Amino acid sequence: MNSVLFWIIALVSIAFILWPFWRRRVALEGVTNGMSSHLADLLAQRDNLLSAIKDIEFDYEMGKISREDFEQIQEQYRHQAIELFKRIDAAKGRAIPRKKLETELQMLRQQRHGEAEKTCPSCGAPAPATHRFCSYCGQRLVE
Repeated sequence: MNSVLFWIIALVSIAFILWPFWRRRVALEGVTNGMSSHLADLLAQRDNLLSAIKDIEFDYEMGKISREDFEQIQEQYRHQAIELFKRIDAAKGRAIPRKKLETELQMLRQQRHGEAEKTCPSCGAPAPATHRFCSYCGQRLVE
């Protein structure tokens, strides 16, 4: 009887310890189901790269590496991350064509510059059309 109870407790303990590992594997399989292996590889690279960025920041904060080394390595990682995110977006089919992006930015800039600016009657400072009060002197702006 003691032997059976021992084995039951041992199996329950082992299951309790291994549960987080099994649950994570199932969760990862659920995430990668329905996506290409190329995209799954890119996502794994992204996770590794973000982990490396966190590690290098931690090492710098702990004083393990110099500021120059930190800035150089961080810059390399950031460029790699930018390129990787572009590749992930392209693999997901969410990449925005550069021409379309440039056109939208140009339209937003034109709208922004086309806004009429108000002038404060008290101090003469310029203020965006959406403001009701001057950010310099606090005077109410004329509508």
